[in-house]
Amino acid sequence: MQTTNTENLFRTESAIKDEEARKRKADRMKDIGEPIAVDSKIIKAVIQGDEAWTAESGHIARRVDLKTRKTLQIYKGHKGPVTCLALYNLVSPDGSTELLLITGSWDKVWPPKLGGHMVTDIARLNSDHQNMEYIETQKPLHQLTSLSGHTRPVEALAYSDDVPNTLLTGDSMGVIKVWSLENRWASSPESLPTVKARLLEHSTPHATGINDLILTSGYLWTASTDQTATLRPFRSQSSIAPASSSNISHHIFEHKEPARCVLAVAHKLRCMPYVLIATGDVIRLYDVEDLLKYEDDEDDTEDAATKLRRGVPRMLCEIDVHSQPVTSLGIWKKETPEGATPWIVSGSLDGTLRHWDLAELAAGKVPMATPSQSDEGTGQPAEGEKLSALTEEEERELAELMSEE
Repeated sequence: MQTTNTENLFRTESAIKDEEARKRKADRMKDIGEPIAVDSKIIKAVIQGDEAWTAESGHIARRVDLKTRKTLQIYKGHKGPVTCLALYNLVSPDGSTELLLITGSWDKVWPPKLGGHMVTDIARLNSDHQNMEYIETQKPLHQLTSLSGHTRPVEALAYSDDVPNTLLTGDSMGVIKVWSLENRWASSPESLPTVKARLLEHSTPHATGINDLILTSGYLWTASTDQTATLRPFRSQSSIAPASSSNISHHIFEHKEPARCVLAVAHKLRCMPYVLIATGDVIRLYDVEDLLKYEDDEDDTEDAATKLRRGVPRMLCEIDVHSQPVTSLGIWKKETPEGATPWIVSGSLDGTLRHWDLAELAAGKVPMATPSQSDEGTGQPAEGEKLSALTEEEERELAELMSEE
């Protein structure tokens, strides 16, 4: 018998106290960040235009208007939690485009001969996005190649146009692999093209799982369950050796809880070089201009490692509003009377989307809540409560949700 009601499970005293603290925090922060509440846990969120697309534990994908704060459409079809999603503009031979919503879930096994893999569904959206049609084919999708170098589940992927034909993969044991992808076009109109994948590099820069990889503007950002996020230059054939190697250019951002996701915001030189890191239910904003600017020095006598190590990031603010771990960060170019301004959108297992003015965060203006009456008499100020990440019981609950049919 399976249950998602924690009252039917054995819970330790500390777990009960954590849950009570989370409820108090949720009540205290209920109006901060203009929260948009959904019906289930947000496992992944993607921001496009003025809309947020969420993958949720309630077996659905959702499309939300960030301006009106209303749900525009709910997409059903999976029989398990939707763990990831992506939007793809498909270009037809005539030059027209159509938007595809691609979702992944643990509800099925695909391909049939391999166990434990998630199923991917592709949905065609019409011009107003109000209807969805799953694309069905009479035969399986053509597989271009297969990467079989990992011995543990792959948790993160990264690629960048700055480093063409290169793919990075990170797994639950902290291993990152760099692959070179080589197109092999079809020899005849009747045959299908393939891709040759060649392993360039293998390293273990983290002690435990890789939760996020971001490859942009010549830098690789990583977030890991080992409670660190790292930054290192990445070029073709660049090294991703462990950060403890003294001859490797790197910087480590240490936290007290697992680092779940990273968002680099226009961190090209002299263009608001900020990075946000989600750790537990906290979001930290750093100014990394001093850390990156040495890479642009004209003096080539110093190696990249020396230049990067002598820079120092500055933490500008800390947002501690969500009552459960933050799972996604995105950038929203919000239209205002002054023009388009960058806002940060955060999604969390607490079932809310919240947004923040990046300029105000960079200036240290973090909205704070007044302690509610429920916090009085606890003997501790509201700001003093330290909330843990997912407890063992919550992990069990999420696992049970994912195994339900």
